Amino acid sequence: MNKLICSLFVILLWCQPGYAQSMLSLNDYFKKNPKWTKDPISVAYVFKRCGALYIYSSSLTTNKKQISSFKKASNTSLKFAHDVLVEEKNMSSSKATDIVFGALDKILMNYKNDGDKSYAATGEYTTSNYIGRDLGSCKGLVESIS
Repeated sequence: MNKLICSLFVILLWCQPGYAQSMLSLNDYFKKNPKWTKDPISVAYVFKRCGALYIYSSSLTTNKKQISSFKKASNTSLKFAHDVLVEEKNMSSSKATDIVFGALDKILMNYKNDGDKSYAATGEYTTSNYIGRDLGSCKGLVESIS
């Protein structure tokens, strides 16, 4: 019995168990929804994700220039999500604002929780996980609307 317990202990130390992530990466979302750009709800969702991701990223740095850049990108993303809902779904501005900011906290918490789990496992918040890949996707998306 002691041999079995020791073996299990060594195996657990040797193997780093993975962790479940809260959301699909944006790249996986795009693959599963190839026509996402044709659906205003999907477009708004993607840009809400980018807005939340940039807020999260700004909390990870002390570089004032980077923080300013992340905040600007977040504002651009969230405004675009809002405008898509108003223009494409004919929502009132207040309803679109409620939808955008209503989802923001949950998405932000998902990024934070996954970043914290990643940091505990690897020592990195955004490297070698979907969060870092999402940053790359969002960078391209925000540049395309700026």
